Amino acid sequence: VGGFGSSLFFVPMAGYFFDFHTVLGITAFFHVASNLSKIALFRKGVDKKLVLQLGVPAVVCVIVGAWLSEKMD
Repeated sequence: VGGFGSSLFFVPMAGYFFDFHTVLGITAFFHVASNLSKIALFRKGVDKKLVLQLGVPAVVCVIVGAWLSEKMD
């Protein structure tokens, strides 16, 4: 349940074995799994207002970033 540095180590190593978009997909899966486990473990302490203020814009920006990543290929 740490949450920092996984991409820092995983992305460069996975880049040797997979193409860029595959590495992005695997990294996204790891982050989603990590965040879902944190929500499950700490569900009583989730601040719904903060989720709306930070979570919704983050999801929108991820969608835009994925779209831009696809267009740059």
